[in-house]
Amino acid sequence: MAKDKPDKEFTNFFNKPWCRGNHVGTIHGMPYASHPCWHNRNIKHPVYDKYGESSREAYTGFHVGERHRCLKLKGRLTVRYPLIEWGWTAKNSIEYLRKRGIPHLAYDKYGFDRLGCWFCPRQGETTLYIIYKNFPDKFQIMMEMEKDSPHGFRKGKTLEELVDIWESKPNHDLGEWK
Repeated sequence: MAKDKPDKEFTNFFNKPWCRGNHVGTIHGMPYASHPCWHNRNIKHPVYDKYGESSREAYTGFHVGERHRCLKLKGRLTVRYPLIEWGWTAKNSIEYLRKRGIPHLAYDKYGFDRLGCWFCPRQGETTLYIIYKNFPDKFQIMMEMEKDSPHGFRKGKTLEELVDIWESKPNHDLGEWK
């Protein structure tokens, strides 16, 4: 079965110049944190829209702490959130997988406590630190994106400022960033 390839890719969005408004001619750069998630809006929702007419149910893995993320969809599609229905947190899900001997490298080896796009500007300092320590090539790409984006990579501390903080305390415990 052939996979659907998205019509839009993030690099096209990032490098596309604004064609209206106050920023005409400048590239979009990183999405503003106040706007909806680019990936959700341009990749996930079109798939729901496309298959919503031919499917009756869709299952999404939001945990109980993510109730606010539940999608409001039109049409006949019923979206189910089993983890929310069961009252499960992300920790409950990870414990369930470990209990059944299903390891997850991202959680068990690297210490992530949630997963998403590695270059998401909304991730916290803990996740950014894990990427910085374990995936320097990816972190370097984010640093370049920060330089190329007209408004930086994210709100708050820049990636460069975070690196300065992390390098000033090279032996700190990861828990300090949670």
